[in-house]
Amino acid sequence: MTGHDLLSPEDEQTLARDIEAREIATWKCVLSFGPTRARVLARIEDHLEAKPAELASLRRAMTIARRRPSKPSKAALERATQRLAAAVRRGDRDRLTLDAVIAELGDKPPKGRGASAYLRRIRESQARAARARDQFMHANLRLVVSVARRFARFGMALEDLIQEGNLGLIKAVNRFEYERGYRFSTYATWWIRHMIGRALANGSRTVRVPVHVIDECQRVGRTERVLASKLGRHPTNEEIASELEVSAAKVERTKKHARSWTLSLDEPVGDGSATRLDLMKDPANQEHAMVDGIFASQRSGEIARQIARLTPVQADIVKQRFGLGGCSPKTLQEIADQYSLSRERIRQIESAALGKLRKRLGDAA
Repeated sequence: MTGHDLLSPEDEQTLARDIEAREIATWKCVLSFGPTRARVLARIEDHLEAKPAELASLRRAMTIARRRPSKPSKAALERATQRLAAAVRRGDRDRLTLDAVIAELGDKPPKGRGASAYLRRIRESQARAARARDQFMHANLRLVVSVARRFARFGMALEDLIQEGNLGLIKAVNRFEYERGYRFSTYATWWIRHMIGRALANGSRTVRVPVHVIDECQRVGRTERVLASKLGRHPTNEEIASELEVSAAKVERTKKHARSWTLSLDEPVGDGSATRLDLMKDPANQEHAMVDGIFASQRSGEIARQIARLTPVQADIVKQRFGLGGCSPKTLQEIADQYSLSRERIRQIESAALGKLRKRLGDAA
């Protein structure tokens, strides 16, 4: 099997099991060092929404092994560690918790005998898991290109579509549950389409178009091509509507979205002495801005309190990204270099943190 060959179902299962085993092994490494074990367990509780029952089991095994050290108690501790490693891996598919825990261990490294070897084992285990994920992703790059080409008419360069599709492929590799028995290619296609659709909705047009509208544009375009092939001419909106079992008016609206007609607010109107934006100016805007500023200042304390409730890594990344606390805003790459993580991992951590803030600030409003 070469780096870019498509995988057979058996190959998919084998590689997915290998990734699972290596990621569990990484968690087991993280949990294996006595002086840091309690600290790691506390971080797992902080990060994971659903607390695995295996946490309590490992704590009991730790207590027994400390009070009555013996071969049986040591073996029981080993089994409890293995079970918790598997449980945490299931609840941390995107590895946000794992990355945060390892980053904290790097920021505040443990002291004493065996600490350096412990950190080295973690790094080596991480690298082995990353190689397995990379192999899985490389074998499916052609799938990304195939899906991206279907969206090439929607206002974004093919290279950018492929880049967004690759993010979807990463998500699919992280979250694929091979034990369910379905093909990875089927699961990955959904994630690739989702990430490309989101990028198109957010970035390819002057006015944001929802993902479901882009999907509808694709359906209409596909049906139009099929009917044109059958009829030997361009089908009418009524014929397309009949095939899709929708109204002709909906087909027309969808086609307008696909054509992406937008007007520039800076375009001159009339004799050229004014723009559309000039015609839309509202004297009340200054008052609105003043009210918004007051609102922002009143909310700043609440925002600071909610940021403090995030995990240390999430809070630090949000502060650095938005220049809070007196620092200048930093790019994803600058923060990624600082944490020795990928740019995409930092983006995921930032996204998770902002999601929590939006929910908590919304609840507090």
